[in-house]
Amino acid sequence: MDQVDAFARTWLGLRRPAAWREAVEMALLGDWVEELTQGVASDSVLAQLLRRQADIEHRHLQPLWERRVRDKHIVLLGQEIGASLTLEDLLADRQTPETRALHGEPISDSIASVLRGLCDTEAAIALQWAYSGDTWAVAAIAKGMPAAYGARVWRKLKRLGNRYTVRRASANATAAVMS
Repeated sequence: MDQVDAFARTWLGLRRPAAWREAVEMALLGDWVEELTQGVASDSVLAQLLRRQADIEHRHLQPLWERRVRDKHIVLLGQEIGASLTLEDLLADRQTPETRALHGEPISDSIASVLRGLCDTEAAIALQWAYSGDTWAVAAIAKGMPAAYGARVWRKLKRLGNRYTVRRASANATAAVMS
């Protein structure tokens, strides 16, 4: 490794030979030797051939997200952009054709009863969570609220849902006694 790095620094003029080590090794093992049979023998021409071959190999070895395409960088969707969000969270559409088709369908009476206990912002976050499949924090952020607000809406929905279940069971028991 030290010999390859020294060669890359001295003959190919690479400032960071460790980053180019694998590319230089592949270039040295490449088919540039065929150029020698054409009478090319000077050291500077050989160094240029090897450097060109090392450039090609280095580009092939670079991951796509480290390359530039038409002077633009490629960014991974999994790259964090702060507040434990990734670029994918903002760009990916998690809605299925079914959720789009059923978006305008009336909500069942039980769900509508529970949602009536929420303010407009809380109801919007709950519906965002239901339709998108995201976390409560992402649903809250999508509606312009802090991430912690999503957890608050979840707790309130749980409390309202439990209250609805108890009242419904009581109403059913009363109806059974009356009939």
